Amino acid sequence: MFEQKFGAPAPLPTPPAGSKPTPIDDLYSQLKLPDEMLSGTYSNAVMITHSPSDFVFDFLATFYPRSAVSARVFMSAQQVPPFLNTMKRAFQQFLDKQAAEAGKGPPPSSN
Repeated sequence: MFEQKFGAPAPLPTPPAGSKPTPIDDLYSQLKLPDEMLSGTYSNAVMITHSPSDFVFDFLATFYPRSAVSARVFMSAQQVPPFLNTMKRAFQQFLDKQAAEAGKGPPPSSN
């Protein structure tokens, strides 16, 4: 639908040939957050809506008797596929770590 209305999205910029990716620690050290955001926001559900050009992620804190939006994130449709790939990789790493820990058996007794 996006392509029918607006044409193909511009390709994402590629890093120069031979450049090395920025180490994740360096990347995170460059990010600046306002003090009120440092503690993060709890969410146990997400609702996703979209328009032809944007996606909206409403992160919800769902507690009885009602839910509340704890954060709302707007993302261009062009950025959603890389975001989805990153989520898939992160979830696979989570599953791999869980499987590795399950194979270790219980921790040794402290007695």
